[in-house]
Order: sequence, then C-alpha cells, then structure tokens
Amino acid sequence: MPEEGVVVADVAADDAQEQAVADVAIAYWEAIFAMYAEAKVDRAAFARVAQGRAFDMPVGYVGELQRDGLRQRGGAVMTVLDVTMGRSSAEVRSCFVNQALNFTTDGRPAEQPLPFFVVRNVLVPQGGGWRVSRSITVSENEVCDR
Repeated sequence: MPEEGVVVADVAADDAQEQAVADVAIAYWEAIFAMYAEAKVDRAAFARVAQGRAFDMPVGYVGELQRDGLRQRGGAVMTVLDVTMGRSSAEVRSCFVNQALNFTTDGRPAEQPLPFFVVRNVLVPQGGGWRVSRSITVSENEVCDR
C-alpha cells in the first residue's frame, strides 16, 4: 500500500489499444488522488484525461475540500479488472484497495474509511486519444475480485 497516491497492481488488457485506454483511466485516478491530497487542481493537466462529469465532479469536490479545510492522506492499490472496447466508447472497470481518508487541519479523520471500491470509467475518443467522461461507483466496501 503506498503512503500516498495510487499504485497499480495489475492491468487486464488484451492488446495495445486496451492498454492505452487503461493507461488513461489510471492517469485519471492518479490525478484525482493528487488533487485531493493537495486540494488543488491543475485544470489543463486534468483536462488531458477527463471531460464532462468526470472532470466537473472531482474539480467540484476539490472546492469542497478547500472550503472545509480538508486534505486527503493515504493511498490505494488499483487493479484494472477489465477493459471493454465499443464503437464510440470504452469502459474500464477497476478495483481499489483504499487507505485514503480526508483529514482536518488538526489531523482528525473527517470521514469513515472506504477500504474497497469498484468503479467503471467510461472513456470516449478525443483528439487522437481518450478521455474519461464518466466515473461510476459500482460497489463500496465489498472485497473486489476478478
């Protein structure tokens, strides 16, 4: 388990195209963990991996962290369970073993732990690459397996 940020345990990608899509989903989560830890957004960098709701919701959450004086501490292990390619989009389903929590400025936890969660990221092609357009939590607090 990393002290901060995300490390990737495994990626279930069958070919280079699936790996490229998975890489964007991984970069998306790496950016989110960094944004929440710093309570700061590099909009240009985040826009390279996210758009639409997948961009707006984390950016809005950083605003909430700033307003409430919170910072995320801790890391997660991410496993890309599968990548599904469609005609006009792709989906990446990932499992997180998570130790990240939001803390107040005096070091008190500001939330309950979420030790496991599974997300489904929907990606769309844009500018010769891919962008996460939606991130959907599939399950929380359930041990995830393949």
